Amino acid sequence: MTTSIYCLLALLISLTLVVIRVIFCVPFCRLQDVGPVLDKPLSVLILLGSGGHTGELLSILSQLDHKFKYSFIVQSNDESSVLRLEKSQVTGTVYTVPRARNVGDGLLRSVQETLKCWLGTMKVLVFDKKWKEGNIPSVLLVNGPGSCVPLAYSIVVLNILGLTSTRIIYMESLTRVNELSLSGKLLYLVADRFVVQWPELAQKYRRTEYHGILV
Repeated sequence: MTTSIYCLLALLISLTLVVIRVIFCVPFCRLQDVGPVLDKPLSVLILLGSGGHTGELLSILSQLDHKFKYSFIVQSNDESSVLRLEKSQVTGTVYTVPRARNVGDGLLRSVQETLKCWLGTMKVLVFDKKWKEGNIPSVLLVNGPGSCVPLAYSIVVLNILGLTSTRIIYMESLTRVNELSLSGKLLYLVADRFVVQWPELAQKYRRTEYHGILV
């Protein structure tokens, strides 16, 4: 009986510590902000989706200070984003992960592809030697492609485990005027900053920030 009580007590303490850690790491659960990100030069990890997603992010990067250290994740077979990055004046290390889903995929196929994307993402974030050489990102910047969901949640898990302290900035696509995208809805609670480009969205979702059209 005494052993059972000790085991139960240990379990309750462990669960309490896990809950406290989640509250500290997940933005929606935080009791207060933990402070600004911009206290030192940033290492920024950026997911380039495809088509308009890549165009919007490269437009944003062209307006930023290039003293930041950039790393990029692209989806497999997305040669277009790689070419557009090469033509821009932004440089950085490029990593490749499996595509999360393709347009027209069924539910089962989407789940399978998303799992592959998540495993590929964790492989890059945890096992790639370049991350172990001081390249762990200070900020993850994403704007809506399907692969941003497993990537962002991978960062959340690593933050909870204490392996990283990366902030997540989500910028909703310009095409979203009245309703968040599916990716936006899935990342709404875990993004540290959630930026929208139309006032209608800012009025509807209280955690969003509106700074006008950015692209």
